[in-house]
Amino acid sequence: NEPSNATIGGSAPGQGNVFAGNAYYGLWFHTAATGNVVRGNKFGVGADGTTALGNGLAGLRVGYASTSGITVGGTGAGEGNLFAHNGGAGVLVQDGWNHRIRGNSMFDNAGLGIDLTSQGNNAGVSPNDLGDADGGDWDGHGNQYQNFPHLAAAGGTSVAGGLDSAASTTYALDFYSSPACDGSGHGEAKVYLGSIQVTTNVSGSAPFVAAVAALADGDFVTATAIDPNGNTSEISACIETDSSLIFADGFGSETWSAWSATVP
Repeated sequence: NEPSNATIGGSAPGQGNVFAGNAYYGLWFHTAATGNVVRGNKFGVGADGTTALGNGLAGLRVGYASTSGITVGGTGAGEGNLFAHNGGAGVLVQDGWNHRIRGNSMFDNAGLGIDLTSQGNNAGVSPNDLGDADGGDWDGHGNQYQNFPHLAAAGGTSVAGGLDSAASTTYALDFYSSPACDGSGHGEAKVYLGSIQVTTNVSGSAPFVAAVAALADGDFVTATAIDPNGNTSEISACIETDSSLIFADGFGSETWSAWSATVP
């Protein structure tokens, strides 16, 4: 059996490990791994945090079947892991549920930053579905295929968009910036910007305008959604920041796409 309720790495200086240069995965939690915490580690780079030493496949793989409750990173100081230069996803979630993936730095991986799948390596983006109806059963649905947010505009210290997911449910949304968008159009997630909470209405919709750390024009912003049990989505489609955008119309709208206006 796999270890459970173990901590790998830590948030204090010197507690992290380096998982790099392996032919397959940097780290793999297999059947029956539950409650483990992975923080402050480097996946796919050397101890200096910059030298590319990618693993052959994903940096971290979670799955199969009865894995549950793995925490990867966190929003506190030093809790995030670094995933870069891996031959697959940064984090691959194949089956299993309640895996909380927050505050990590993910960029320059061959696959997605976070890949929820039942198909193995580099399955690609799992599209959202209305009301997140595909989340009813963990079997074959990594993190229950939690829907990711839609972003409509970003600039200055604001990000506008919306989440369509299960009705009348409170979610955490994490925001990230990167100097470039991933080739898939989803990601990257290099720098953690902050988090907000939103609650969906009876139709499953939650529009938002989030205050985040200052954004540089030309950078790209992405987001993830985390349900009350920790199921974390894939990284959203990226949107380029533009400080000329204003967020004046649509604040009361239940439709995330109602926003965006440009200063004349």
